[in-house]
Amino acid sequence: MNKKIIKSVAYDVQKTIDEIMQEVQAHIEREELFYDVKLILSEIFTNALIHGNRKNPVLTITVEYEISDDFIKARLTDEGPGFNYNDIKDPLAAENIIKFSGRGLFLIRQLADEISFNVSGNSVTIVKKFI
Repeated sequence: MNKKIIKSVAYDVQKTIDEIMQEVQAHIEREELFYDVKLILSEIFTNALIHGNRKNPVLTITVEYEISDDFIKARLTDEGPGFNYNDIKDPLAAENIIKFSGRGLFLIRQLADEISFNVSGNSVTIVKKFI
């Protein structure tokens, strides 16, 4: 399993996503799967950066990932306090439809084949199958 520890700054997040996606590209034939993986990674990294570490450049984000011809498995852990992932509101509900946030986890759940959190909610693991 590969492991990277980065600072909570947008440049490092984008650079890391790009590096992982270069590796993913060698294993994916279907273009829509490539973009699904990119969106999933973008959302989990953004959540760690903004919601977890509150853009504090002193804090870090750890990503551990494995890529094969069949899947990507990634675990992202931030140094924030975590959250109760069961309390996330449905972004399609009428009262939430015009809110500026709350869609990322919904998108991840729609696109990933598996998603799980640690107990404190500061670490998320996703699996996206390529087949």
